[in-house]
Amino acid sequence: MANDIDLNDIADELLIVDKRTIEHLFDLDNPADCVALYMFFYKTAKWQGTQSIKANDTYIRKCLGWGAKRVTDTKSALESAGLIRKVARRSNGKITGHFIEVNYLLHQNTRKPLVEETTCGFQETNAYKTNNKYSINLDKNIDTKVSIDESSQNLQVRTQRSLDIDQAFLIWEEVMGYPLQANKTDRRYINILLNKKDMDLDKLRTLVRLVEASQHDKYKRFSITNYTELYYKTNDLMAWAREKHAQQSSNATTLEV
Repeated sequence: MANDIDLNDIADELLIVDKRTIEHLFDLDNPADCVALYMFFYKTAKWQGTQSIKANDTYIRKCLGWGAKRVTDTKSALESAGLIRKVARRSNGKITGHFIEVNYLLHQNTRKPLVEETTCGFQETNAYKTNNKYSINLDKNIDTKVSIDESSQNLQVRTQRSLDIDQAFLIWEEVMGYPLQANKTDRRYINILLNKKDMDLDKLRTLVRLVEASQHDKYKRFSITNYTELYYKTNDLMAWAREKHAQQSSNATTLEV
């Protein structure tokens, strides 16, 4: 468990951009603004722990101190260059959120995303491939500089767990009615919860439903507002659920009598 909680990778502290991407940025009409906005998106992706970031124009203007036209023009330049892409998250056929996917250029005339697959807005950035090695590793759970042959099976397992963690954030938003920031701490504790015996996404959804139900009980003695708190207060939550079940059973018995 300590290894799950205390993971620390130097990649978490680095913003790494390949030479081709930098050259492409400086070839654009307004390279200073394009570099500034691209690096802002990249920094935001690292902070949010996802390739597809949530950053609307109002937020960008506030952070960079830019006007509306400057933001719009620079975003359009980056999008035309293939360095960013607008994506929409859908649920039950409806658009539930708009995101910006941050891309890089691996080699001339070829664009690839920071991770191998586009995600729904919560996917943690992991790695991109060169011909024979993972040259950049932004996932603290994957060893750097290992051959594809040696790491492919481990990468597949890690990728599935990362997708499960993303799904856990969607579950929280669906059940609780508001999204959580996909920070590293919550991702770690979701991972720990899912590593528990007999735990899966369906059982995790049941726990979150209990959290939602508990919000309506003003007499409860605990508060759970994220997955980290859920991990530490699972016993309190289950004790509350058993107590409520016992009360309902008692009330039903009284009515029958």
